[in-house]
Amino acid sequence: MSYDYAPKGGCRSNSIIAPSIRLRPALLSRKHSESPSALHQKHQNNHANAQTTNNHEQSCSFNPTPGLRMMCLGRSDIPESWQCVHANTPVPSAVREIWKKYRDAFLSGDGFRINRSGTSGRKHKYTADGLVQATRNVPLVKRRTLRSLSHHSNIPRSTLHNYLRRGLLKRATSSIKPALKQSNIQRRLNYCRAKVEADGNFNDLMYDVHVDEKWFFVQRIDEKYYLLPDEEDVNLHRSCKHKSHIEKVMFGAAVARPRTNALTGEVWDGKIHLHPFVEYEYAQRSSVNRPAGTRITKPRSINKEVYREWLCEYVVYAIVAQWPDWCERRAQIQQDNATPHIKPTDERW
Repeated sequence: MSYDYAPKGGCRSNSIIAPSIRLRPALLSRKHSESPSALHQKHQNNHANAQTTNNHEQSCSFNPTPGLRMMCLGRSDIPESWQCVHANTPVPSAVREIWKKYRDAFLSGDGFRINRSGTSGRKHKYTADGLVQATRNVPLVKRRTLRSLSHHSNIPRSTLHNYLRRGLLKRATSSIKPALKQSNIQRRLNYCRAKVEADGNFNDLMYDVHVDEKWFFVQRIDEKYYLLPDEEDVNLHRSCKHKSHIEKVMFGAAVARPRTNALTGEVWDGKIHLHPFVEYEYAQRSSVNRPAGTRITKPRSINKEVYREWLCEYVVYAIVAQWPDWCERRAQIQQDNATPHIKPTDERW
């Protein structure tokens, strides 16, 4: 046996049809001492209340809003009394047109689109002309950040960011360029022309050997190692006088383009030579750091003499030794314009 029960107060405002709750006798039973006659009387009262509520629902008049009535038009599962438009509450024509477009698009299977001419939404406080005028009055050096531009133009930074997204502002980057004289431009042009072959194609630079120098720290501030569980980290202790003054050593390198032998498939990586610019001395007396006679490695200052010595005694011989036999044995050393570098017209070179 079951009883249909509707909550008191009629239908709820946020639901079209008041839901009914079906209660079973097992849920109505309580774990307290009530006589069967009392339970039966309670069930009879609940049933009477449900009948009264249903009658009230049928007699009460529910006036939904115009928007809700428009949402209910054409719905088969909504009462017809809800779909009629009350004569005293006319529906705005704009809402009617929007609902008509939506209903036609829904029935045809197409998506619902609202065409906006670009004038919808709130009006902008700053027009495009006002933004242009306010930005032009700010010097260029004061426009490096949105915060600075906002401060000098009296326009909020969020507004400037929105205009930047809309395309009314743009972000530009300025990089320092070398101030070239006419002679510098002519030399660069001559260098580019020298790399053009007779057939009009650029040289593949297969026979160019690039040499350069690079500073390296003797040790890094932080190092990471992987140890076994039974190993201790005592040997990982490192120290120096100051972390901002770690000793550095300059290395000179010579490399060429990697290449592959088309017949045998042999690959040459192009690495020719790597040389540290250091000098070795022996400690003259004992100290807390080392005993007397210990070999000490010190960085070497680079000048034209040291650089010329490196090219003549190391790089040239390394090119001869490392250059592959299956490739044409000719090379051209290419260097930048650093001060210690020698010129092609150097006599000792």
